[in-house]
Amino acid sequence: MQRAWRQLLLKRKKTDGRQLPTIPKGCFPKLLKLLIDELNINASRNIIAGFKKTGISSLNGHEILARLPDRDLGADNQSVVEDSVVTLLREMRYGSMNIIEPKRKRKLNVLPGKSVAAEEIEDYAEN
Repeated sequence: MQRAWRQLLLKRKKTDGRQLPTIPKGCFPKLLKLLIDELNINASRNIIAGFKKTGISSLNGHEILARLPDRDLGADNQSVVEDSVVTLLREMRYGSMNIIEPKRKRKLNVLPGKSVAAEEIEDYAEN
């Protein structure tokens, strides 16, 4: 998609857009339509190739194992897949980002027009 878009922009720069630094607002939808038409030519082949690469289409185990990082294909394939799935599930369940929910802020009941100093905040929070 990026390749087709860049080719389309380059073609436009060589013809109609050689004097304009940017794409005019009215031309963008037409360029987008040309891009979609260009992508629809190979859409079915691209989808099939994507499924083959992931190993889903014909369920090719070697394709899937080749895409797993840091694993030796000589090891038992069953254990390699099990280990990577278990590792993924652990990361999803227990998380590794250490994001903590912020504490809830307290409402201070202060009379209108009265100023509050930092030392007085605890007194207002208790009331």
